[in-house]
Amino acid sequence: MTRFNIFPYSLLCLVTFLLSASAAGQLIWTVEDEGHTAPVSSVAFSPDGTQLASGAYDYFRAQPTNSVGGAIGAQLTSELHDYTVRLWDVTAGQELRQFTGHTDWVFSVAYSPDGTQLASGSWDNTVRLWDVATGQELRQFTGHTSEVNSVDFSPDGIQLASGSWDNTVRLWDVATGQELRQFTGHTSEINSVAFSPDGTQLASGSGGLGFSEDNTVRLWDVATGQEIQTFTGHSDRVNSVAFSPDGTQLASGSDDNTVRVWDVVTQQELQTLTGHTNWVISVAFSPDGTQLASGSGGVSTLEDNTVRLWDVSTGQELSQFTGHTAWVSSVAFSPDGTQLASGSLDSSVRLWDVFTGQQLQNIQNHTARVTSVSFSPDGTQLASGSRDYTVHLWDVSTGLELLQFTGHTYDVSSVAFSPDGTQLASGSLDGTVRLWDVATGQGLRTFTGHTSRVRSVVFSPDGTQLAFSSIDNNVNTIRLWEVSTGQELRQFSGHDHYISSVTFSPDGTQLASGSHDHTIRLWDAATGQELQRFTGHAYAIFSVAFSPDGTQLASGSWDSTIRLWDVTTGQEMQQFTGHTDWVLSVAFSLNGNQLISGSLDNSIRIWDVTSGQQLGNSLLHGDDDAYDVRSVAISSDERFIASAGRFVIRLWDATATALETAPMGVEISPTFSHYPNPAEAFTVVEYALSKPGQVQLSVHDLLGREVIRALDTVQTAGSHNLQLATKQLAGGFYLMRLIIDGRQEIRPLVVR
Repeated sequence: MTRFNIFPYSLLCLVTFLLSASAAGQLIWTVEDEGHTAPVSSVAFSPDGTQLASGAYDYFRAQPTNSVGGAIGAQLTSELHDYTVRLWDVTAGQELRQFTGHTDWVFSVAYSPDGTQLASGSWDNTVRLWDVATGQELRQFTGHTSEVNSVDFSPDGIQLASGSWDNTVRLWDVATGQELRQFTGHTSEINSVAFSPDGTQLASGSGGLGFSEDNTVRLWDVATGQEIQTFTGHSDRVNSVAFSPDGTQLASGSDDNTVRVWDVVTQQELQTLTGHTNWVISVAFSPDGTQLASGSGGVSTLEDNTVRLWDVSTGQELSQFTGHTAWVSSVAFSPDGTQLASGSLDSSVRLWDVFTGQQLQNIQNHTARVTSVSFSPDGTQLASGSRDYTVHLWDVSTGLELLQFTGHTYDVSSVAFSPDGTQLASGSLDGTVRLWDVATGQGLRTFTGHTSRVRSVVFSPDGTQLAFSSIDNNVNTIRLWEVSTGQELRQFSGHDHYISSVTFSPDGTQLASGSHDHTIRLWDAATGQELQRFTGHAYAIFSVAFSPDGTQLASGSWDSTIRLWDVTTGQEMQQFTGHTDWVLSVAFSLNGNQLISGSLDNSIRIWDVTSGQQLGNSLLHGDDDAYDVRSVAISSDERFIASAGRFVIRLWDATATALETAPMGVEISPTFSHYPNPAEAFTVVEYALSKPGQVQLSVHDLLGREVIRALDTVQTAGSHNLQLATKQLAGGFYLMRLIIDGRQEIRPLVVR
């Protein structure tokens, strides 16, 4: 367990995928920008190695927001904190649950030995105990008069130790929450505490930032509270202490840039491990005690930000794990010693392979609010735009990120696929629209001319033209561009307030626009002339959509209603009521019989177009304001509904077909694939070798256990395929592993 005292604010978010089998209207996966939003201070594996807990000082800033189609949420800028502990599935990288209640930075987390409880220490001066299965708070331990930097369970799980900036170590009864005793003697804050494996001794590391005269490790008798020994030698603050698995050695990491290994019995220093170029913030022994991991970072110009692996007996550095872009605040070995987890001030939790040094997981994608989602025409891909200035491309079946499109210099407000799916357009508050190649992620063209924010973009049905709306010199305009040349064709003006949404009629001859002037307008795409005006909404209109046959137009408004209009006459045909807040997005099903809507009331609703009645129950996007629905889209085969909120993208199964999806973090390469997936009796595996090599192909369950060994032989260069029988496997999710000359590729496999 490790703690430190100075931190930079960070505004990065984690992206997690929440997976589930799905019935109609059930959630399939989630891409969330509501993982940790600031420095991750502590990580800890569950005793069985299947889960990982992390604690952080979660911080983000709410600003005026722009939804899909340019809808405006008039929110005051404010700082929000949630001070959470989060629980992750190690195999899939999924967030399982959050533990909320602390009112300041969560600085340390520790599992009970049986894995059923989780303890957290916080700068709110409390220690809290949580039920891992439910996320419920079981009790609070109060008494510390300053920040709690470190917590650790006794090996029998009966007692809990905590170290604080009040210069004390305290021992608590887990069952009652009562304080049993205090350990006093340190003259500076306690940064780390650790029980010996037999539970009879307790170690603590101390020191302040730059002014401490303590800088010691102390050993205490748990039964009496008496100090047994003081270990001196560090020349600066001690940030972390850890016992070896057999209890005979003690490791400590310090701001003097060293790791030291001590003999617990003789109190002699055995090794000084040097190599880090900045503070050593965290140390951890491997389960067999032969290796030691350390994480580093600091405020000097000599950035380190590495995890290092050491040979305990020789003191030699074995490997470095690089990738973190800020201090590594915590390190922890998996129970089997094959994986190493690290938490960092770059707001990420990373998982490493101890033997190869390869990064297995980095739970981090969009780093700000998601504003828009759009399906590719074939329904296999989903694009998302965000306030982190990027567009991301996702694989719908697996939930994996395929590409990032970067170049915008401000929030991305809208994204749209070309009809053939080969290009993607994005509109931004930087005043530009960018055209991207979907296959490569390369920018093809930038459309400039608008003098202010672009709020909505849409392709013509034939893909030759692109329309988008903005405010230019206080005039609310729609501009029409030729995609192939980037030339502006014409402008449409007349709205008295900014335009939130534009859409083409199915035949491409007309354009509809919704505005904050409470009107919808119909335009002739060839001439730019206004053809029709639809009035009736009491407030701003955020979204408009044509029916597939082009005879009807739907609109969603600030007045919480959806309205259906006759395109020819301009008459209102139907009102859909039920939403309790602004309706920000509407979309027709492909047959035109149903209408889907998303709202600030956090719900997605499906309506019968003819009767105006809601079909089934609302799909709840989340429980609080962070889950309002700002964009909805339906896939071309009508299997999926995608919804986007401030911090979350969710994919819903619109049918009754069961579906499971793959965990994040699996790298996809075009030279290794298999089909069908999901598989029933068999799947055909295809791969290519650039040169002759040793090939191993196997299938593993989510615990990493091999269930099929399909291939282990030398093969020639070129393309290869084989039919892999899967009927002997129980239905569920598996991982297929291909190893070619030691290089590993993994693919998800779903068996029905």
